[in-house]
Amino acid sequence: MAKDVTMRDIAKEMGVSTVTVSKALNNKEGVGNTLRTSIRKKAEKMGYKFTLVNKALREDASKTVGVLVDALYVVINKMKNTSPFYLRMYQNVVLALSEYGYSAILEVITDEMIGRQKLPKVLSDNKVDSLVVMGPIRGNYAELLKNNGLPVVYLDFYDEDGETPCVVTDNTYGVYMLTKYLIDNGHRKIAFVGSIDATPSILDRYLGYCRALLANHIVPQETYLIPDRGGRRAVYRICASGQGADADCVCLQL
Repeated sequence: MAKDVTMRDIAKEMGVSTVTVSKALNNKEGVGNTLRTSIRKKAEKMGYKFTLVNKALREDASKTVGVLVDALYVVINKMKNTSPFYLRMYQNVVLALSEYGYSAILEVITDEMIGRQKLPKVLSDNKVDSLVVMGPIRGNYAELLKNNGLPVVYLDFYDEDGETPCVVTDNTYGVYMLTKYLIDNGHRKIAFVGSIDATPSILDRYLGYCRALLANHIVPQETYLIPDRGGRRAVYRICASGQGADADCVCLQL
């Protein structure tokens, strides 16, 4: 099956940015009429699916939101009867949408979909008017979603260019305050539990941790940085092996 044409493909053909193509196809300000017309003609020639553009504004909108999450984050913990973080987040998204008369369809983005750059079924089947993406998705898959015309909102992560609306917690300041609290209570040897290369959120929290230490003239110690992607048992193994062993408390990011 032929690959769907994206805004990125059009941008490459036209020699302009993806943002410019998005503005042109969505009739937004910031693009001249001549260039707008050229981009739309090129999109039509390349077979771009205009049916998705601005669907959320049409009278026949389904009032259904597609909620997407990377398969990496929805593995059920077999050791405990608990749901992963993003599944709990999905429950709250559904409740919030229902207050406005909207419903939601959850779809998990698999390794195959990411590798083949295959669109989610809710998009290819034209079932939704807009998208909510919970957590970062591996590779450049988020770009694929953003370039298909539907309104997109990110939850618990953000993109580098800041073009896509997002809802995030203040990870940096939150862990800064947490670490400062420990310092104010007399602790100086404070370890940080979290794999900083796993997600932008964890890295932001680590930066808040470092900021609090440096502001109080404490030099961050490499041995106090404890990865946790293997779960709490992995954390215990690492601590027992000596990493962070002389810390008197830990700043455990959740």
